Amino acid sequence: GAWCLKVTQLEVIPHANRHDDVKLTCHFTSPNKDISSIKWFHNDEQFFRYMPTEEPPTEFYPVEGEDGEPLITVDRSRSNGTDVWLTNVNLSASGTYRCMVTGDAPIFLDDSKEANLTVTVIPDEQPNIEGEVHKSYRPGDTVTLNCTSAPSVPPAKLVWIVNDKQASADIVELYSSEPRDDGLVVSKLGLKLKLTQQDFIKGELKLKCTATIASLYRKSDEHSQQKPAAPLEAPKDLPAQEASTKTATGSGHVVLISRVSMCVLPLLLLLR
Repeated sequence: GAWCLKVTQLEVIPHANRHDDVKLTCHFTSPNKDISSIKWFHNDEQFFRYMPTEEPPTEFYPVEGEDGEPLITVDRSRSNGTDVWLTNVNLSASGTYRCMVTGDAPIFLDDSKEANLTVTVIPDEQPNIEGEVHKSYRPGDTVTLNCTSAPSVPPAKLVWIVNDKQASADIVELYSSEPRDDGLVVSKLGLKLKLTQQDFIKGELKLKCTATIASLYRKSDEHSQQKPAAPLEAPKDLPAQEASTKTATGSGHVVLISRVSMCVLPLLLLLR
């Protein structure tokens, strides 16, 4: 029967929220169901063992970090080898988990499978557009902005979107992720774009930054204006001399007509 021993499936959720309890399940086949042990490893370091012939059958091996704090903690009351419960997981619980099943005597063949788990911290806040965000841009202006994500694990992926299209690589600036003392990471992405008339689609300009973390998180910050600001131009008033000349000419016609009328009226009276 040991020759047919096989680990068929390892159930490990790919993402878990920090401070959650996480269940790991190892499925295997063995015709006679006799096994020597089920061992669990975190990043190749054994942290749990189940041996049905011993009492108690379960054994936990603390896995500690550089500061002496446990990287993972197992709830032995709920664990039986096939199912292992991790409690109150922290960022240090991220990594590769492996289940290894060993058959009973006399051959002691074994088989194993592994899967990855990432402990996440998903922010509630949206990313933030920073810099000189003008209330009204016009053609010829240069947009110089940064988009900064809220702290998270894993780092958020940032994308600039200009008028519903992802910004090309030549107008974005990549920054290195900024790790913080609490283990969280801040992402930042710059945008530098000299605006032309073509950037105002039907008079509208939309600048948006979107942050995503796998399929767990998607939020955006946006600047939008309905029409470009009017370009500054010098007033096109008429020259003062020309305006004065037109006014004077107009009044001259009126005076001339008035004088002719005054001369004609006495002449008509004499003819009568």
